[in-house]
Formats: sequence, C-alpha cells, structure tokens
Amino acid sequence: MFKIGGSASVLCLIVYRPPRLEATFLIEFSEFLSSIVVNNDKILIVGDFNFHVDLSANSYAAEFLRIMDSLNFAQLVSGPNHRRGHTLDLVFTRGLTAPSLVIDDLGISDLLCIRFSTTFHTVLKPQLPAPYSRSLKPSTARNFMDAYIASSLSHDPEVSLSALSTRSYSFVSVQPV
Repeated sequence: MFKIGGSASVLCLIVYRPPRLEATFLIEFSEFLSSIVVNNDKILIVGDFNFHVDLSANSYAAEFLRIMDSLNFAQLVSGPNHRRGHTLDLVFTRGLTAPSLVIDDLGISDLLCIRFSTTFHTVLKPQLPAPYSRSLKPSTARNFMDAYIASSLSHDPEVSLSALSTRSYSFVSVQPV
C-alpha cells in the first residue's frame, strides 16, 4: 500500500490472495476496505485475487464482486487473463477512470500482462523557503563588543554603546546579497 500525489492523493494497493481461504479473506478484506474508503476518495487496487470471477457459479467470487461494488469500486478487467481462460488478476478503481486497459500474453507466465493507464490531478502546495535563523552562543556578545571596540564606530561620538544596547532590531526577511 502506498500513496501517489499531494493533497488529492491516490491510495494504491497491490494484493495477492493465495488460493483457498476464501471466507476468511472476504471478511478481512471487506473490513480493511471499509476502513480505508472513509479517508480516501481515489483508490487503485490491483492484484492476483485467485477468484474465478468469470464463473457465475463461484459463490465466493460473486460475493467478492458484490462487496467491491457496494464500496463503489469499479472492476476494469473484462476478459480472461490466465492461459486456462479464467479471470484471476483484477484492477479496481474508486474515484478514478482507466479508459485504456489491454491484456497481453508476454509468454513468460501462465498469467497474462494487464496494462492500463489512469489520470489524476493533484494540487501541489508551493514549497516555502526554509526559515533562516542564527544560533547565538554566550561568546557572541563578547565577540561583538570586541569587534565594536576595534571598529571606527566606537570612536564616533554619534554612536554610543549604551544607545546600541537599548535598541532591538527585527528582520522580517533576509535577502541574499
């Protein structure tokens, strides 16, 4: 599970469900999805679910698709993606569209390759410059006094040390020279 994007992010899940354990998976996956749809408008789920969703007699597959539909997920794969003619790998979206989905036999597995694209827009927050601050050490005041005394300012009658010590200066921003 990972997120793509900024404030309008897409939650992406990659799922592998081993064969068998259908009842346990249906309960746990349903509870998991119910918890994530509350905080995520855009969700992409891909994976090998090992349900023969192409067989209407498969009650677990039918229940799985019913759960996904009840949570407003669209199942995008509409054809076999296994060499034996079954549909096991699935792509689900919620709040997204994937207009082009292609199933290819790359000849490297008994499962076929599913390729698709989707578009989503995120609003990126502008990155503010990092604030600059300077840490002052106890020796800073002493070093400043030494530099002041050595400078021509200490000899200027218009500038007195007591006048400097009672003033404070605030810088809103510092611009590079």
